Amino acid sequence: MSKLEKTMDICEESARKLLRVEEALALFLSHAEPITSQESIATQQALGRVLAESIDAPFDVPTIDNSAMDGYAICLNELENNAAQRLRVSQLIPAGAALCALQPGSCARIFTGAAVPTGSDTVIPQEACEIDGGWIIFPRQIEKGANIRRQGEEVSKGDRLLSKGEKIRAQELGLIATLGIAKVTVTRRLKVAIFSTGDELTPLGKPLASGHIYDSNRYILRALLENQGYDVVDLGVIPDQLQATCDTLCEAAKSDLIITSGGVSVGDEDHVKTAVAQLGKIESWRMAIKPGKPLAFGHVNDTPFFGLPGNPVATFITFCLFARPYLQKMQGVQNTTPLSIPLPAGFNRKPSKRREYLRANIENGKVVPLKQQGSAMLTSLTQSEGLVVVPEEQTIEEGMLLEFIPYSAYFS
Repeated sequence: MSKLEKTMDICEESARKLLRVEEALALFLSHAEPITSQESIATQQALGRVLAESIDAPFDVPTIDNSAMDGYAICLNELENNAAQRLRVSQLIPAGAALCALQPGSCARIFTGAAVPTGSDTVIPQEACEIDGGWIIFPRQIEKGANIRRQGEEVSKGDRLLSKGEKIRAQELGLIATLGIAKVTVTRRLKVAIFSTGDELTPLGKPLASGHIYDSNRYILRALLENQGYDVVDLGVIPDQLQATCDTLCEAAKSDLIITSGGVSVGDEDHVKTAVAQLGKIESWRMAIKPGKPLAFGHVNDTPFFGLPGNPVATFITFCLFARPYLQKMQGVQNTTPLSIPLPAGFNRKPSKRREYLRANIENGKVVPLKQQGSAMLTSLTQSEGLVVVPEEQTIEEGMLLEFIPYSAYFS
């Protein structure tokens, strides 16, 4: 029995009960096979990509002892028997100058990042000193070794700095550049196919006929996927015809993953479920979450398929909870858990059988949900900062600590 068949057996049993988030996510991720295709790209093009190989430091950082600020490099012993606490300036050392030696009985004018001359052991900030002609008068309280960045104090040669599976952000990009690495090896971008179905869907810019709606979900999915750095194959709106749906799914199966929304509830007349079942296998799940109870997962040929709920807020939330970590694992990302913040509740709420993901804002240090929480209300997403997680079967009282997930955590 294949892994998919085993999971579908579990799902058949789960269909008779509500499946908890942790159970569903574990089942999904058990199917997510990391891609093995790699490519070498220029460092300046690596933002948002996932490392296919770890990066070790090729040298110490800093590479040499250098000054942490503009000032004067001295040998502190030169001031021990110097009642006037002053030394002549013998040389000027800008950043980038070759390493040199400090002339005995003198100080060197030095700038931030410049190599500290041999024979010196301390840098005194310029603002702590007085200038008297060609002499520099130093303060009496001086700490030996101050204001010198030592070779290798941040990184030693051979240190593991970035690991395979890490996503490259601006800070990782800067570190890679600091190491002088011009090219990095990353996993190839995943290709994700999306489409919408429904004769009631109207293209943007066209007038709405009675009973019709605009196709917002496809724009939500496309934006979510492009934000994560995936290549999107947008197959548009497909008419409510079985053959057209089958043809579109066959084209979509050339991608790494297929995502649609709507038509996954029990009793839906949508042709997607029938078409996926004909071309592969599909299972409808009942999730113990709100919004987003209906969810479908399967394969078209060998390509994984996600059927998300049709209401736009439910589409957004189930993508973040399930499709996003699935894609990240396929892409080779090691840590797929979004950042969450424990915050005191600024509300009271009766218990629910399903875990609720309420759109909420932070007000005076507490998390407060919006009043309107309908799964069709996109304004609940645009007017909120993130999701507050209300555990199933738990009474919420003001002040109780709850998990808050800012939307930015899903898009990093």
